[in-house]
Amino acid sequence: MRRNQFLIFIAVIYIIMTVGIVSYFKKFSISAELTASSISIESDFNNNILKHSFEFPKDFNYTLSVNDTCRSENVPNQNQTRNKAFLTLFTTWNSKDQKHKIHINSLNNWLSLGYDVRVILFLNDSVNYSECSCPNCEIWSVPVAGEVGVPILKHMFLYVLRNINSTFYAYVNSDILFNSNLIPTLELIDQKIDYSTSPVFIVGRRTNVMNLTEQEASSGSSIENAARHRGKIFRSDAEDYFFTTKNYPWENIPELIVGSPAYDNWLVTYSLISRFVVIDVTNTVLAVHQTTKVGNYEGFQKNFKQYNNKLLASKYNDTKSVRSGHTVCTDLQTKFSNKKIVLIERRTNICRRIHKKIIGQRAIKTPWRM
Repeated sequence: MRRNQFLIFIAVIYIIMTVGIVSYFKKFSISAELTASSISIESDFNNNILKHSFEFPKDFNYTLSVNDTCRSENVPNQNQTRNKAFLTLFTTWNSKDQKHKIHINSLNNWLSLGYDVRVILFLNDSVNYSECSCPNCEIWSVPVAGEVGVPILKHMFLYVLRNINSTFYAYVNSDILFNSNLIPTLELIDQKIDYSTSPVFIVGRRTNVMNLTEQEASSGSSIENAARHRGKIFRSDAEDYFFTTKNYPWENIPELIVGSPAYDNWLVTYSLISRFVVIDVTNTVLAVHQTTKVGNYEGFQKNFKQYNNKLLASKYNDTKSVRSGHTVCTDLQTKFSNKKIVLIERRTNICRRIHKKIIGQRAIKTPWRM
């Protein structure tokens, strides 16, 4: 009898030690990712990123004209007078990317999210206008581009904001596919968060899937199946999509371009230290990156890869803020509980010590809807 009790005791101790070791290394792996060259924990974090803003040209017109949009035949005219949409999602790409099939996969995926979703494609070259055959998507001219000809993110957001009435607005990289959990997740956030008092900024990690076929990209279930068998979740500092509410202050954002490193991390950090409601939806929203032979670090291979970093350094003397813009730094996250999507506060935020040095010890209060 005593022998059995002793063996049971040893087994319990073994299980406790195993769980503890696994938890330690899991936390260590995330900490290592954050404390590597991709993040800064120094106390002299540059607060100037909150003090600068660009002044818009007074004669710049963000009003959409009929000539600015190209749509396929048999698609009804859609403009700012249309009923309010739940989600307006937009993207852009360069025709030289030669990713026609991948782009079509993405557009079809986004259009399948629901009738209350508007999909907009910003283009800046005539070659791309062949995409006007895309059913039900709207094609607009890029409002403002950077010196290298790449669209500036803030101006695309402002252009959409001033022409479309929507609950959420999103920029998504043109090679990202979502599963069917996206809309239910956004609906939950819409129900739980009172964003009339504070802007909402939503991000998440992506899952890389190599050589995704057209069939695999055709439905949410097939996307999930491909990700389950071949997918690998990517780094917490690689954010390929941003969902915001109408009151997000895009007019205060630097003229960062898409497709170049740093703009995503800067936005996350800016939103966090501005005390906005920042939510990580990785646990409930599957975002699949259609990986090709180019790999998963395409932004670092472009000739304008240092554009955003140089802009922040030269105009803002800011070289560190981009290093703490990880998805795991958010105070809120979504998860599944009893097969339902819930919104919770992150219990252990290993970035909190960094942001306390910036915004002080005062806890961030979430504006929950009652």
